[in-house]
Amino acid sequence: MFKKQNLVSMLVFIGAIVVLFFALSGVFHSPAPKTIPAASKTPAPTQIQENSPIPPTPTIESYDFRGTKLYLAQPLPNSPANANVYLLKKDQPATFDEARALAQQFGIQSPVYKAPGQIPNTTDFVFTDGKQMLSVHSNFYFNYTSDTARNNNNLNGIQNPNADAIITEFLKSHGFYFSFKIITDELRGGYVVQQLAPDGVPMQYEFYSVPVMQIMLDEKGQVLSVTASLMDYDRTPIGTFGIISAEEAFQKILDDTVPAGKIESGHSASKPIKEWRRVYPTNTTISVYGYASSIPALDTGTPSFVQIDGNTATGNLKGMDTLKPNTFIEATGQFIVENGIQEFKVESWKVSKELEDGLAGTLHRDGAKVILSTADQSDFTLVPDVPADLPMPYQNAFVIGTKTGNTFDWKTIDDRMTAGGGGGGGGGLGFYQLNLSGTPVPFPTATPIPTLSSEGNYVVQAGDTINSIASANGFTAEELMKANDMSDPSQLTVGQTIIIPTAATPEPQWQVYIGTQKITQINGQTVILFTTEDGKPYVLAGPAGNLAAAESLIGREGDKVSLEAAVSPDKSFGDYHILLCVGGELAGQGGGGGAGPVATSEPNTAAPETNTPPTLTIEKVELVYFVSNPLYQANDPSASRRSPYIQPAWHFSGHYSNGDAFDILIQALEQKFLSPEIAPYIQGG
Repeated sequence: MFKKQNLVSMLVFIGAIVVLFFALSGVFHSPAPKTIPAASKTPAPTQIQENSPIPPTPTIESYDFRGTKLYLAQPLPNSPANANVYLLKKDQPATFDEARALAQQFGIQSPVYKAPGQIPNTTDFVFTDGKQMLSVHSNFYFNYTSDTARNNNNLNGIQNPNADAIITEFLKSHGFYFSFKIITDELRGGYVVQQLAPDGVPMQYEFYSVPVMQIMLDEKGQVLSVTASLMDYDRTPIGTFGIISAEEAFQKILDDTVPAGKIESGHSASKPIKEWRRVYPTNTTISVYGYASSIPALDTGTPSFVQIDGNTATGNLKGMDTLKPNTFIEATGQFIVENGIQEFKVESWKVSKELEDGLAGTLHRDGAKVILSTADQSDFTLVPDVPADLPMPYQNAFVIGTKTGNTFDWKTIDDRMTAGGGGGGGGGLGFYQLNLSGTPVPFPTATPIPTLSSEGNYVVQAGDTINSIASANGFTAEELMKANDMSDPSQLTVGQTIIIPTAATPEPQWQVYIGTQKITQINGQTVILFTTEDGKPYVLAGPAGNLAAAESLIGREGDKVSLEAAVSPDKSFGDYHILLCVGGELAGQGGGGGAGPVATSEPNTAAPETNTPPTLTIEKVELVYFVSNPLYQANDPSASRRSPYIQPAWHFSGHYSNGDAFDILIQALEQKFLSPEIAPYIQGG
């Protein structure tokens, strides 16, 4: 059983929720624009619609990638020699008149309300006619819903084959005149509307950030919600600069020894959540449980706007506007419809002694009753009856409602327990800061990471030492020198062939390890140090033995992760054993994370076939313009270091053979236009 505060842990896209919570936390705390791009008389929106691709047949040629194979679904695109760099404008708070003008574009005539702003000590303007709602935050940021009750707790948008026409017509009819393209939002559901730069290149933020514009449709094919985080920028570029080719960018993906200039993201495979919602009778006195929220009017003589679970509340509201936000109440009254708007007319109310629950279990009928049997063998009678199209018995149901004894007053039923998904994370150190002065800045020479070998020869590279080669291959310096008839470690020279002693290699013993990661320096090398829950540290490596690069980090440093791995039977690095890793995810995030045994002294004797890493197919490669989402800068202590430049990047996206999504941005500007300093960005969680 799960209390309300625990429900978020059950959501499908839990890996990204920390990054997304600003936009998804509620209809009263959403961004809004100061002005609408090209809202004057200009041509209608130009649009291109791209649905989730069906994985195409990959090319015959494959590439080695992190212990598996990578395929390109199509040839890499031709690359322009140059691309523009644009300057993002500093966000400005919306004025009253600008907010009112935007409300008129959405056809909302209402008093003006005010809500606490996303930025501390600021206020959002809110407009609502009881059904539609618009929250205006600041320059180019807003959140709109066409039906607050239907949008409340909406888990995912509905896919529609006519989405491009529906969205295009909606934007055109509401005064949005800018060129864009539409893509399916595989992470959050619904659709993403990408602005197109003056040269036609799509513009975007980080994978886990709120998109430039996200639109959800309902089952009737109508726009349910719009969350906008539009780019306000000078359409005249600050300059045109040389860029690397798509082929060069692709080689950077294959090279894990260079983690900078990359932003990598991904999430586990999932399917849309199917949901049934309770339908309340009209003009009938009933009692309901729900979260009360209110927003005061800008005019102190106008009553506050009050809702219960997204439904407009009228009637006896005395004292409800003084409650703390989202207080759980029990209210008695009637649902009525006036001017096409459904309202709950309150007769009486009180703060509930009960809390909202989310219960997982099996639904089945017992005569006229519907029973929910939970995993702890508790039975609850659902009231009222469930929808006729819900099949019985229904296993792995997740039901939200309120317990009163053995009765469960339900609101929604869904199949999130079997929808899959969950894990998400990212990698890469981020993009370099730009250097557009025309004078190149020297980059430090990268220290090569030794390649681990169990036998054979090794060619000495710049930066190698006897100690580093010996440690990487599981020997002491003395053992390696003896095998090569060396008496002095200073005899080592670049290009020299070193004999790696042959040793009997026992089979790795594969199992699930749970622990935390951090990036550190050992013997002058940047490595990932993994520490199990019982305090045992290991240096991470791929299944072939190559030390894991910093960009292989799952989530963030300190996050609890679950790895399918084995202790290398014959190798160590520094004072640490090597942990060979074939896959991993955030622990407890579905797909087996956290479900396996913690590392013990008696692991399994062999890796099952399912431990074979899935192959990866890159399905789409395109040039985009990227900037870190400015929405998060106000609360970011590193905001002053964020880059204000909208710069070219190569965008690679695709899927692993198990359905997991893969998304990576490669900085496209030539190195002479970059600085060695790394700019902060929004990472996956």
